[in-house]
Amino acid sequence: MSIFRYNHMYVKACALFDNPYIKQVLGYIKYKRDFPRTLEEILYGVKYEKCKQLPDFGSNNFEDSFCVMLKNDITELYLKTGLKDICHAHPDVMTMELAFYGDLVAKDIGSAGYSSHIFYEWQRKTVAHNTVVVNRTDQTYTPVGEGIWPEGIIEYFDDNHVIAKSKNVYECVDYTRDMKIDDNKVYDKFDIKSFEELETDYVFYCKGKCVIDYKYEEVQSIGDKEGYQHLFDIKKIDNEKPVTVKFDMEDKVVNVTVQPEEGSVVYVVNSYVNNFNDTRYGIIVRRKGKSGTYKVTYECVLK
Repeated sequence: MSIFRYNHMYVKACALFDNPYIKQVLGYIKYKRDFPRTLEEILYGVKYEKCKQLPDFGSNNFEDSFCVMLKNDITELYLKTGLKDICHAHPDVMTMELAFYGDLVAKDIGSAGYSSHIFYEWQRKTVAHNTVVVNRTDQTYTPVGEGIWPEGIIEYFDDNHVIAKSKNVYECVDYTRDMKIDDNKVYDKFDIKSFEELETDYVFYCKGKCVIDYKYEEVQSIGDKEGYQHLFDIKKIDNEKPVTVKFDMEDKVVNVTVQPEEGSVVYVVNSYVNNFNDTRYGIIVRRKGKSGTYKVTYECVLK
Protein backbone atom coordinates (compact mmCIF):
# COMPACT_ATOMS: atom_id res chain seq x y z
CA MET A 1 0.00 0.00 0.00
CA SER A 2 1.43 3.39 -1.02
CA ILE A 3 0.48 6.97 -0.14
CA PHE A 4 0.88 7.83 -3.83
CA ARG A 5 -2.32 5.90 -4.64
CA TYR A 6 -4.27 8.19 -2.29
CA ASN A 7 -3.13 11.58 -3.56
CA HIS A 8 -6.74 12.62 -4.30
CA MET A 9 -7.81 11.78 -0.74
CA TYR A 10 -5.11 14.01 0.72
CA VAL A 11 -6.25 16.81 -1.59
CA LYS A 12 -9.82 16.51 -0.26
CA ALA A 13 -8.54 16.37 3.32
CA CYS A 14 -6.44 19.46 2.69
CA ALA A 15 -9.52 21.28 1.39
CA LEU A 16 -11.54 20.31 4.48
CA PHE A 17 -8.86 20.85 7.13
CA ASP A 18 -6.24 23.57 7.16
CA ASN A 19 -3.63 21.17 8.49
CA PRO A 20 0.12 21.65 7.87
CA TYR A 21 0.80 17.90 8.15
CA ILE A 22 -1.61 17.08 5.32
CA LYS A 23 0.02 19.78 3.20
CA GLN A 24 3.42 18.28 3.98
CA VAL A 25 2.25 14.85 2.78
CA LEU A 26 0.97 16.40 -0.46
CA GLY A 27 4.26 18.26 -0.83
CA TYR A 28 6.18 15.00 -0.39
CA ILE A 29 4.03 13.26 -3.03
CA LYS A 30 4.67 16.19 -5.39
CA TYR A 31 8.42 16.04 -4.69
CA LYS A 32 8.62 12.29 -5.32
CA ARG A 33 6.23 11.90 -8.27
CA ASP A 34 5.65 15.43 -9.58
CA PHE A 35 2.04 14.70 -10.52
CA PRO A 36 0.39 17.43 -12.61
CA ARG A 37 -2.02 19.71 -10.75
CA THR A 38 -5.31 17.84 -10.44
CA LEU A 39 -8.85 19.06 -11.09
CA GLU A 40 -9.62 18.73 -7.36
CA GLU A 41 -6.69 20.97 -6.46
CA ILE A 42 -7.92 23.63 -8.88
CA LEU A 43 -11.58 23.37 -7.79
CA TYR A 44 -10.79 23.41 -4.07
CA GLY A 45 -8.01 25.98 -4.32
CA VAL A 46 -5.54 23.69 -2.55
CA LYS A 47 -2.02 25.13 -2.32
CA TYR A 48 1.15 23.60 -0.86
CA GLU A 49 4.91 23.54 -1.37
CA LYS A 50 7.13 20.63 -2.37
CA CYS A 51 8.66 18.86 0.62
CA LYS A 52 11.53 16.35 0.75
CA GLN A 53 10.26 14.37 3.75
CA LEU A 54 7.09 13.13 5.41
CA PRO A 55 6.00 14.38 8.84
CA ASP A 56 7.69 12.59 11.74
CA PHE A 57 5.08 11.95 14.41
CA GLY A 58 7.00 9.57 16.66
CA SER A 59 5.03 7.26 18.97
CA ASN A 60 1.27 7.81 19.21
CA ASN A 61 -1.70 6.39 21.04
CA PHE A 62 -4.69 6.78 18.70
CA GLU A 63 -7.05 5.88 21.51
CA ASP A 64 -10.29 6.72 19.69
CA SER A 65 -9.26 4.57 16.71
CA PHE A 66 -8.07 1.60 18.82
CA CYS A 67 -4.53 1.56 17.46
CA VAL A 68 -1.04 2.45 18.69
CA MET A 69 2.30 3.30 17.07
CA LEU A 70 5.61 2.89 18.90
CA LYS A 71 8.70 4.33 17.19
CA ASN A 72 12.37 4.88 17.79
CA ASP A 73 15.24 5.45 15.34
CA ILE A 74 15.30 1.76 14.32
CA THR A 75 12.01 0.09 15.23
CA GLU A 76 8.40 0.89 14.30
CA LEU A 77 5.53 -1.10 15.80
CA TYR A 78 1.83 -0.83 14.95
CA LEU A 79 -0.74 -2.51 17.21
CA LYS A 80 -4.48 -2.77 16.53
CA THR A 81 -6.10 -2.93 19.95
CA GLY A 82 -9.82 -3.24 19.15
CA LEU A 83 -12.68 -2.70 16.70
CA LYS A 84 -14.87 0.35 16.15
CA ASP A 85 -17.44 -1.81 14.30
CA ILE A 86 -17.43 -4.98 12.21
CA CYS A 87 -18.24 -3.40 8.82
CA HIS A 88 -15.39 -4.44 6.46
CA ALA A 89 -13.24 -5.37 9.46
CA HIS A 90 -11.04 -8.45 9.47
CA PRO A 91 -11.13 -10.65 12.61
CA ASP A 92 -7.70 -9.45 13.76
CA VAL A 93 -7.92 -7.76 17.17
CA MET A 94 -4.41 -7.37 18.67
CA THR A 95 -2.66 -7.89 15.35
CA MET A 96 0.63 -6.07 14.88
CA GLU A 97 2.91 -4.87 12.09
CA LEU A 98 6.64 -4.42 12.45
CA ALA A 99 9.35 -2.43 10.66
CA PHE A 100 13.10 -2.23 11.24
CA TYR A 101 15.43 0.34 9.64
CA GLY A 102 12.56 1.65 7.49
CA ASP A 103 11.73 -1.79 6.08
CA LEU A 104 8.24 -3.18 6.77
CA VAL A 105 9.17 -6.79 7.55
CA ALA A 106 5.86 -7.97 9.05
CA LYS A 107 2.83 -6.42 7.38
CA ASP A 108 -0.92 -6.86 7.30
CA ILE A 109 -1.64 -8.52 3.95
CA GLY A 110 -4.87 -6.59 3.39
CA SER A 111 -7.32 -7.72 0.73
CA ALA A 112 -7.11 -8.86 -2.88
CA GLY A 113 -10.78 -7.89 -3.37
CA TYR A 114 -14.10 -9.31 -2.23
CA SER A 115 -14.52 -11.43 -5.36
CA SER A 116 -11.16 -13.16 -5.00
CA HIS A 117 -10.81 -16.75 -3.82
CA ILE A 118 -7.77 -15.93 -1.67
CA PHE A 119 -9.66 -13.20 0.20
CA TYR A 120 -12.48 -15.44 1.42
CA GLU A 121 -10.34 -18.46 2.25
CA TRP A 122 -7.20 -16.77 3.56
CA GLN A 123 -6.76 -12.99 3.81
CA ARG A 124 -9.85 -12.36 5.95
CA LYS A 125 -9.06 -15.18 8.41
CA THR A 126 -7.64 -14.62 11.89
CA VAL A 127 -4.82 -17.11 11.25
CA ALA A 128 -3.55 -14.85 8.44
CA HIS A 129 -2.77 -12.09 10.97
CA ASN A 130 -0.12 -11.49 13.64
CA THR A 131 -2.37 -12.16 16.62
CA VAL A 132 -3.69 -15.16 18.61
CA VAL A 133 -6.26 -17.67 17.32
CA VAL A 134 -8.47 -19.64 19.72
CA ASN A 135 -9.53 -23.22 18.89
CA ARG A 136 -8.54 -22.74 15.21
CA THR A 137 -11.54 -20.46 14.57
CA ASP A 138 -11.89 -16.81 13.57
CA GLN A 139 -12.35 -14.22 16.28
CA THR A 140 -16.07 -14.06 17.01
CA TYR A 141 -16.58 -10.51 18.33
CA THR A 142 -19.28 -11.19 20.90
CA PRO A 143 -20.64 -7.73 21.83
CA VAL A 144 -19.66 -6.60 25.33
CA GLY A 145 -22.86 -4.54 25.38
CA GLU A 146 -25.49 -3.29 22.98
CA GLY A 147 -23.59 -2.92 19.69
CA ILE A 148 -20.23 -2.64 21.45
CA TRP A 149 -17.47 -4.72 19.86
CA PRO A 150 -14.09 -5.50 21.46
CA GLU A 151 -12.60 -2.16 22.43
CA GLY A 152 -8.97 -1.27 22.76
CA ILE A 153 -8.38 -0.41 26.41
CA ILE A 154 -5.00 1.23 26.98
CA GLU A 155 -3.73 0.32 30.44
CA TYR A 156 -0.32 1.95 29.94
CA PHE A 157 1.37 3.98 27.20
CA ASP A 158 4.64 5.81 26.70
CA ASP A 159 6.91 6.32 23.67
CA ASN A 160 8.44 2.84 24.02
CA HIS A 161 5.82 0.77 25.80
CA VAL A 162 2.12 -0.08 25.51
CA ILE A 163 -0.16 -2.38 27.50
CA ALA A 164 -3.49 -2.87 25.72
CA LYS A 165 -6.52 -4.97 26.63
CA SER A 166 -9.55 -6.14 24.66
CA LYS A 167 -12.45 -8.03 26.24
CA ASN A 168 -14.58 -10.77 24.67
CA VAL A 169 -12.43 -11.17 21.56
CA TYR A 170 -13.92 -14.65 21.68
CA GLU A 171 -16.83 -15.39 24.00
CA CYS A 172 -15.51 -14.98 27.57
CA VAL A 173 -11.91 -14.70 26.31
CA ASP A 174 -9.91 -11.53 27.03
CA TYR A 175 -6.61 -10.48 25.45
CA THR A 176 -3.89 -8.30 26.97
CA ARG A 177 -0.82 -7.46 24.89
CA ASP A 178 2.20 -5.84 26.54
CA MET A 179 4.75 -4.62 23.96
CA LYS A 180 8.02 -2.71 24.41
CA ILE A 181 10.53 -1.44 21.88
CA ASP A 182 14.19 -0.95 22.79
CA ASP A 183 16.67 -0.01 20.07
CA ASN A 184 16.49 -2.94 17.58
CA LYS A 185 14.34 -5.20 19.77
CA VAL A 186 10.65 -5.75 20.52
CA TYR A 187 9.49 -7.52 23.67
CA ASP A 188 6.02 -9.07 23.47
CA LYS A 189 3.92 -10.50 26.31
CA PHE A 190 0.56 -11.74 25.01
CA ASP A 191 -1.82 -12.80 27.76
CA ILE A 192 -5.01 -14.83 27.19
CA LYS A 193 -7.61 -15.27 29.94
CA SER A 194 -10.56 -17.68 29.80
CA PHE A 195 -12.81 -19.79 32.02
CA GLU A 196 -12.56 -22.83 29.74
CA GLU A 197 -9.77 -25.02 28.39
CA LEU A 198 -8.57 -23.58 25.07
CA GLU A 199 -6.16 -24.35 22.27
CA THR A 200 -4.39 -21.11 21.35
CA ASP A 201 -2.13 -20.27 18.40
CA TYR A 202 0.25 -17.29 18.58
CA VAL A 203 0.85 -16.25 14.95
CA PHE A 204 3.62 -14.18 13.32
CA TYR A 205 4.61 -13.82 9.64
CA CYS A 206 7.73 -12.13 8.30
CA LYS A 207 9.64 -11.39 5.11
CA GLY A 208 12.72 -13.41 4.32
CA LYS A 209 13.95 -16.97 4.09
CA CYS A 210 13.26 -19.00 7.22
CA VAL A 211 16.31 -20.52 8.95
CA ILE A 212 15.86 -23.29 11.57
CA ASP A 213 18.76 -24.44 13.75
CA TYR A 214 16.81 -27.18 15.56
CA LYS A 215 15.65 -30.70 14.98
CA TYR A 216 12.16 -30.64 13.52
CA GLU A 217 9.41 -32.95 12.34
CA GLU A 218 7.66 -32.36 9.03
CA VAL A 219 3.88 -32.13 9.42
CA GLN A 220 1.20 -32.36 6.73
CA SER A 221 -1.42 -30.17 8.39
CA ILE A 222 -2.25 -28.32 11.62
CA GLY A 223 -5.86 -27.54 10.65
CA ASP A 224 -8.24 -28.15 7.77
CA LYS A 225 -10.45 -25.03 7.66
CA GLU A 226 -10.68 -21.34 8.68
CA GLY A 227 -7.52 -20.62 6.64
CA TYR A 228 -5.40 -23.39 8.17
CA GLN A 229 -5.87 -25.48 5.02
CA HIS A 230 -3.67 -22.95 3.17
CA LEU A 231 -0.61 -23.45 5.39
CA PHE A 232 2.10 -25.65 3.88
CA ASP A 233 5.77 -26.71 4.28
CA ILE A 234 5.02 -27.14 7.98
CA LYS A 235 7.79 -28.03 10.43
CA LYS A 236 7.21 -28.86 14.10
CA ILE A 237 9.72 -27.89 16.84
CA ASP A 238 9.47 -28.76 20.53
CA ASN A 239 9.21 -25.60 22.66
CA GLU A 240 10.00 -26.93 26.13
CA LYS A 241 13.22 -24.94 25.72
CA PRO A 242 13.59 -21.49 24.09
CA VAL A 243 13.29 -21.58 20.29
CA THR A 244 14.75 -18.94 17.95
CA VAL A 245 13.60 -18.84 14.33
CA LYS A 246 15.51 -16.58 11.92
CA PHE A 247 14.02 -14.66 8.99
CA ASP A 248 16.93 -13.97 6.65
CA MET A 249 16.67 -10.99 4.27
CA GLU A 250 19.16 -9.41 1.88
CA ASP A 251 20.55 -6.88 4.35
CA LYS A 252 19.21 -7.97 7.73
CA VAL A 253 18.06 -10.88 9.88
CA VAL A 254 15.05 -10.85 12.21
CA ASN A 255 15.50 -13.29 15.10
CA VAL A 256 12.26 -14.39 16.78
CA THR A 257 12.75 -16.08 20.16
CA VAL A 258 9.85 -17.90 21.82
CA GLN A 259 10.19 -18.55 25.55
CA PRO A 260 9.40 -22.12 26.62
CA GLU A 261 6.36 -23.68 28.25
CA GLU A 262 5.44 -27.28 28.99
CA GLY A 263 3.58 -28.81 26.06
CA SER A 264 4.28 -25.83 23.80
CA VAL A 265 5.04 -26.45 20.11
CA VAL A 266 6.44 -24.06 17.49
CA TYR A 267 5.30 -24.66 13.91
CA VAL A 268 7.25 -23.01 11.11
CA VAL A 269 4.84 -22.54 8.21
CA ASN A 270 4.69 -21.16 4.70
CA SER A 271 1.67 -19.14 3.65
CA TYR A 272 0.23 -16.76 1.06
CA VAL A 273 0.20 -12.98 0.73
CA ASN A 274 -1.49 -11.18 -2.20
CA ASN A 275 -2.08 -14.22 -4.42
CA PHE A 276 -1.36 -17.95 -4.51
CA ASN A 277 2.05 -17.33 -6.12
CA ASP A 278 3.16 -14.83 -3.46
CA THR A 279 4.31 -16.53 -0.25
CA ARG A 280 5.94 -15.76 3.09
CA TYR A 281 7.07 -17.75 6.11
CA GLY A 282 5.80 -17.51 9.64
CA ILE A 283 5.57 -19.23 13.01
CA ILE A 284 2.57 -20.56 14.92
CA VAL A 285 3.09 -21.32 18.62
CA ARG A 286 0.41 -23.75 19.86
CA ARG A 287 -0.52 -24.24 23.51
CA LYS A 288 -3.43 -25.48 25.63
CA GLY A 289 -4.92 -24.20 28.88
CA LYS A 290 -7.50 -21.91 30.45
CA SER A 291 -5.08 -19.00 30.55
CA GLY A 292 -1.54 -18.39 29.45
CA THR A 293 1.10 -15.90 28.41
CA TYR A 294 3.24 -15.97 25.28
CA LYS A 295 6.63 -14.30 25.73
CA VAL A 296 8.36 -13.55 22.43
CA THR A 297 11.33 -11.33 21.56
CA TYR A 298 12.03 -9.86 18.12
CA GLU A 299 15.54 -8.65 17.28
CA CYS A 300 16.75 -7.22 13.97
CA VAL A 301 20.45 -7.47 13.11
CA LEU A 302 21.99 -5.80 10.07
CA LYS A 303 24.40 -7.89 8.01
